[in-house]
Amino acid sequence: MKRKITSIVIIVLLINSFAITANAGTSFPDVDDDAEYAWAVELTKNMGLFKGDENGNFNPYSGITRAEFATVVCRMMVGEFVDTHSSRIGFSDVPPTHWAFKYITWAYENGIVSGYGNDVFGPNDPVTYEQAIKMLLCAVGCEDEALDTGGWPYGYITVAEKLGILIGVENTFGESITRSNIAVLIGNLDSVNFG
Repeated sequence: MKRKITSIVIIVLLINSFAITANAGTSFPDVDDDAEYAWAVELTKNMGLFKGDENGNFNPYSGITRAEFATVVCRMMVGEFVDTHSSRIGFSDVPPTHWAFKYITWAYENGIVSGYGNDVFGPNDPVTYEQAIKMLLCAVGCEDEALDTGGWPYGYITVAEKLGILIGVENTFGESITRSNIAVLIGNLDSVNFG
């Protein structure tokens, strides 16, 4: 039931955001209107997942940290108003004073992140291609299927391929995923039938 409700919320958000951006150009000066990923960048911006830097740029070829990606996933699922049940999580490198504490805590409480082990999350590490896929699949309720398909990391990648989430994503295993490819991953969720 949780998977179905979560999936419906995501699909409604994506459809509404896509309708808003279908005929619009991009609002970031460093994203050309004809870039293959422009639709996804605008979609995720309208969803409130990405904001420009101090110069208003999207920085499509830059990576983001694990803390930033946990924040993106939280915004995708519940918006800015993240409700957590803990004032302390099991990560020694994410104290309650960390800027992303509430997002990482929410993601941990909801089974989206688990860290590296030994109470370490690595909030400032770049999020890799396979880590981003795992977090997104956990967020939309597909973790059991990924575990049944082989688990970390290839089971998650296999399920993402089967769902069509990787269409147009150019990153490769073990590398930091770019912001434009994150936008495409999230945008591709629009066409997924989670039935």
